[in-house]
Order: sequence, then C-alpha cells, then structure tokens
Amino acid sequence: MTGDPNYIWQICQEQIKRRGFVLDRVDRRQGIISSFPLISKQWFEFWRQDVVTMGDLLESSLHTLRRIIHLEMVAAGQGRCGLSCLVMVERLSTERQVVSGRVRAQEILGRTAGRLPALGRRNSEQAPLEQWLPIGQDRALEARILASISEKATGKAPGL
Repeated sequence: MTGDPNYIWQICQEQIKRRGFVLDRVDRRQGIISSFPLISKQWFEFWRQDVVTMGDLLESSLHTLRRIIHLEMVAAGQGRCGLSCLVMVERLSTERQVVSGRVRAQEILGRTAGRLPALGRRNSEQAPLEQWLPIGQDRALEARILASISEKATGKAPGL
C-alpha cells in the first residue's frame, strides 16, 4: 500500500472504530492495533458492520460469538507499507448443571433456607463455568477491512 504511513495509521484506527470495535492496543512503534472483543451482531442488528457473510450472520445468531481485530503495519520503504489483518472468532462455551430425575421445590428451596446461596464457584480448582473457545478466523471481515482501508487511502469511495 502506498501513501503517508501516518495517514494510513489513522485510517486503520478509524475503520476499526467504524465497525463498532473499541481499540485496546495502539502501538505505533510496533505497528500494532488491536481491539477489545466485540460480541457479534444478531440477525436483527442490521446497522452493525462486524459480520460480513450470511453464513457468519446465521452462526452468530445461533451462538454467542465474539470477534477480535488485530492489524499490523510494517514499513516497506519508499513510501510503502505492508498491512496485515487478523480477525479471530471465539465462541462462548458454558457449563450447565443438569438436574436429572424428579425434583421437588421443597428439596431445592429447603437446602437454601436460612442461608445465602453461593454466588461463585465453590472450589477454585474446578473448571470455569464459561469460557471463550477460539473457533477460527473471519477471512471475509479481514478482506473487507483491508479493502476499505485501501480505498480510503487511495481516495476512492470507502466500502462497508
């Protein structure tokens, strides 16, 4: 990509924010911009721009997914710079306790009567109740971000 590296740096930040992400790490010396995780849009959130393909939209509507953007800019000399984009997708995994058999209200409520129920994990060595599992990259969003940065840097009308 050719152009003023400082201008391209500003465009990169602008394009990430435009999609609803909040910047986490902006390190100009290392050429790294990272976002905080953003829960992906649902089918009814037509105004959001963090999911590109219909398949990704369906998946994010069925599961709780989040995306993290990581941009890296490297100087290539003579007014040129290399730009790479990585969008990681993670899925929320929750561990739910399943109650089998017949359960009576008295048995459930009788155990907690007269005391406060525990709000957290009882044993710190137990596995977390919920965790984010990496499921891959969003190559369509990566390509869309890079294309919009390139279009903006060259003066063309930016794409979404």
